[in-house]
Amino acid sequence: MRASPQAIPVADLRAALDAALRRDLGASIQELQKRTVDLRVYVTDARGIVLYDSDSGRDEGQDYSRWHDVYWTLRGSYGARASRDVPDDPYSSVHYVAAPIRSGGRIVGALSVGKPVRSCAAWSRLCGARSPTPARSRWPSPRSSVSRWRTGSRAR
Repeated sequence: MRASPQAIPVADLRAALDAALRRDLGASIQELQKRTVDLRVYVTDARGIVLYDSDSGRDEGQDYSRWHDVYWTLRGSYGARASRDVPDDPYSSVHYVAAPIRSGGRIVGALSVGKPVRSCAAWSRLCGARSPTPARSRWPSPRSSVSRWRTGSRAR
């Protein structure tokens, strides 16, 4: 089920992201030392087949058509998901959001970006905010938040 590489040209994206992911940032942001880019990026074709995976090509050729970020984005809706990198570790969650890739007015693929919750927690601590943990709280579902906003009902 491998898609044609010509369907969505990913060579430039691959070169740019691979260079960024290898680079030592050496940045200081307030008290936080930022050394690496903590993202995972992948591109799928219109069928949900992974054409590019910034994680060393790990899942290229795999079918992601049933993952919520890809599934909904390919249908023109908001696509997001949270998945654990390590199934038994609730702290290994990665949040993904996708955007459609369009050509000639058609959705021809999806670009998804994933951010590990662990890397976001450092920012929360720096800002003095409590970071959510599986034991204390849950992140709200983007769909439920949008539904409440659309219907006018509000959580108290």
